[in-house]
Amino acid sequence: MKGAEKYTSAYEKELYIHDYLVTNCVYVDPEVSSFANTAYGCIVNGKASCEGYARAFQYVLHQLKIPCYYVTGYAGQNHAWNMVYLSGAFYNVDVTWDDPASPGKDFNNHSTNRHDYFLISDSTINRDHKATSSGRQSCPSDYDRVKIVKA
Repeated sequence: MKGAEKYTSAYEKELYIHDYLVTNCVYVDPEVSSFANTAYGCIVNGKASCEGYARAFQYVLHQLKIPCYYVTGYAGQNHAWNMVYLSGAFYNVDVTWDDPASPGKDFNNHSTNRHDYFLISDSTINRDHKATSSGRQSCPSDYDRVKIVKA
């Protein structure tokens, strides 16, 4: 993921890491794959559960000195995603749900990166997610969607 270092803005780095994980990791049930709940499973093995995706995103952003938090909650089942800081505000990011090969998505289409759950507000994510983590910051608005293009 050294490719993120070539970018200067936090936005570009976040987008690069998001797209890298979506492209290089596939969703697996944690019961069938060791390390699926870890950053290692996502980054090294290329196989992760939602927890693994979220932990990998958090780990890499921390290495890049970008504030990123791990969020737990419910989205049809127990689920994990992230909250990131960018340009003076917090936003939700769910890398798992942006992966077209994650549960409920087309498992044969791993070629298109999605950004439906990238830098979104609480009201947007609350349509199908419910956070249960305590002490979360408020994410009051979606990031400017026009800026969201593949890095």
